[in-house]
Amino acid sequence: MKNLYLGVALAPYRLDYYNYISEHMNCDIYFQLRGFEGQLFSTEEVEKKCTFIPKYLKITRMMGDRQVVWGLRKLIKQYKPEFIMVPEFSFLAMQVILIKKLFGYKYKIVSQCDDSYAMLVGKGFSRFHEWSRKLCMPFIDNLILLDSRAKTWYQHHYHKGIFMPLLTDDSKASVTDEVKAKANQYKELYGLSGLKTLLFVGRLVEVKNLSSLLKACSLLSFDYKLIIVGDGVLKETLEKEARELHANVEFVGRKNDSDLTAWYCCADVFVLPSVIEPFGAVTNEALLGGCNCVISKLAGSACLIKEGVNGFLTNPNSVEDIVRQIGKACQLSIDSDRSSKMFITFDYAMRSMEEEIKKNVLK
Repeated sequence: MKNLYLGVALAPYRLDYYNYISEHMNCDIYFQLRGFEGQLFSTEEVEKKCTFIPKYLKITRMMGDRQVVWGLRKLIKQYKPEFIMVPEFSFLAMQVILIKKLFGYKYKIVSQCDDSYAMLVGKGFSRFHEWSRKLCMPFIDNLILLDSRAKTWYQHHYHKGIFMPLLTDDSKASVTDEVKAKANQYKELYGLSGLKTLLFVGRLVEVKNLSSLLKACSLLSFDYKLIIVGDGVLKETLEKEARELHANVEFVGRKNDSDLTAWYCCADVFVLPSVIEPFGAVTNEALLGGCNCVISKLAGSACLIKEGVNGFLTNPNSVEDIVRQIGKACQLSIDSDRSSKMFITFDYAMRSMEEEIKKNVLK
């Protein structure tokens, strides 16, 4: 007997999560896709970091980005799982529900749901998502939610919800001497001494709201430099806007691994001003790197911020508020050793989720 995790694709920001549930929760892990068009990482490289063997389901693509899985009942019959984790309220989730009902299986169904609170109250979903949620929820035993506020919403409406934010294993994320040396190189190369260093990491696309961040930076009353790490379709447009606003901005391109961690170690304040952000794993990365943060109230990762302790929340639709919150965040202290500013550890969060599944799902 073995439990099943059925996901969409192997995502690098969930790697530690996959490794944990494989090792500690007796799960075999299957994905529908082995990569997708436009992804910014190598599936092969991520697979090498897995402590389990990723397996892939046989699928047929249907309308849009939806797919039907073949051989699912055979897989379930082979594994005899206590529980199956499914992606949100997808066709795959519906198949797992239907097989359970048709064949009288006793396994529990847990949805891995990325709804943020802002998306729930703002109705920021497709009609299919809203319809499928209403259809699936009576048959889903519980949900794992990234946003603590979304968990509260689901508990109020459906009496279900387990909080598990999107976290990196902090026991493996310590800032090494190599990273600190690279951070010092960045500071010298980009002339960051004596300036407040602001940092954004992510795709350069509309929903990240970078135009508002550039406008906010142009209104700051202190010496700063904004470092933008990432690439995307708006790069040239944003570079032009930065010049027109006379904003002190450096676009450094996409970075990974120690090159990215070194940027977190350089920054005084990490800013995520997104208008749509189911979670925002970069917030966790920035906090692990010792950054104070200014995070959009609409981002799921807003739940990682204790205002006045490790950052502040901002209204992404107000340039003035972004300015105000950046100014406040710049006054917060930073540990020279770049100690983590997270108030929850990966191990604690995973163990709590595991216990809740045992207590409230496998009861």
